[in-house]
Amino acid sequence: DDGPSASEILKQLQSPEMYSNMKWKDKAELISQLGNKASKEDGMHVRPQALNIIQDALGGKNANVHVLRSALIAAGLIGVSMGTDLIKQSSWKTIMIETIKLLKNKQCFSLAKKVLEQLHIHGRCFTVANSLEFIAHVLGVGFNSSTSGGKRNSQVTELSQPRKSS
Repeated sequence: DDGPSASEILKQLQSPEMYSNMKWKDKAELISQLGNKASKEDGMHVRPQALNIIQDALGGKNANVHVLRSALIAAGLIGVSMGTDLIKQSSWKTIMIETIKLLKNKQCFSLAKKVLEQLHIHGRCFTVANSLEFIAHVLGVGFNSSTSGGKRNSQVTELSQPRKSS
């Protein structure tokens, strides 16, 4: 395999100075390379850290669509290679939530859908049972047993919606 190792790519993406000065095209390329390398057998040791990078890319404010796409693809590659170990990673919750949110994004929804499908069907990484909390979070549905409707429930839904900054 040519090019930098997964560890070398990870170091570049973990460097705050380097990452903040990096152009979106370079970030997208490095995240893509990281996904490819970390999903291989010899990249196994960097998977948790790679998922943290992906988590940050997906959860960041004002993320470039190309960076988001690279992060989605990398999450799919790494996730499928990890199988059921994926949901044990601390970054999984954020990755799952942000990927579901991207189903509403015109530029990313088809890729987000494909990645979720890959992780669920091919990687057997998650099930509705072990991910219901995340799905409920995205839908703005709490675990409140009250089903009485009315003003209180609409306030809960409003509070769970992401705020738009002006």
